[in-house]
Amino acid sequence: MRATRARTAGRVRSAGRVATASLGGAVAVVSLTGCSQFAAQGLQLRTDESITIELPADRADVSAPIEVRWVDDAPRVGGSYLVLIDRAPMPPGEDVAWFARDDDTCIESQGCPDELWLARRGITVTAELSATIEIVPARSESRDGAPYDLTVVRLDADGRRDGEGAFSVQFRLVEDEAAP
Repeated sequence: MRATRARTAGRVRSAGRVATASLGGAVAVVSLTGCSQFAAQGLQLRTDESITIELPADRADVSAPIEVRWVDDAPRVGGSYLVLIDRAPMPPGEDVAWFARDDDTCIESQGCPDELWLARRGITVTAELSATIEIVPARSESRDGAPYDLTVVRLDADGRRDGEGAFSVQFRLVEDEAAP
């Protein structure tokens, strides 16, 4: 009687026994080969820690208005900063108008996006190493209770995002007990 073989989804079935094809070795070889490209070309991946957000502390409970303060170990001449609440920064080289690219009501020739338009969307531009966030964007019910993300990025002298560095902390928004 002859053993029958059937190949299905990476397995060879032979006379009631199953032998699994070894893909692990092939994956390891490909992975190591891919990593060697970085070494051969001199690329080094590193973490940029040149901006440290001091206020609010990571995972702090805060109430509006939110005071934000940071230290920049590598400030740019003529540059400024963008503070974002619960939103990803624009790509490197883009300016704040990028955030309005899909908003038909925001017309650049009429001065939009302006400071109020940006603030309502959790975006603040400042030349200082601090900012006061007066407006915290509303959230959907599904995100209620989740921490907010606060991100600081550098802008160059032309107001465009300078590099890929983004520096973040999280905070929880609490109601001000003194409010009526």
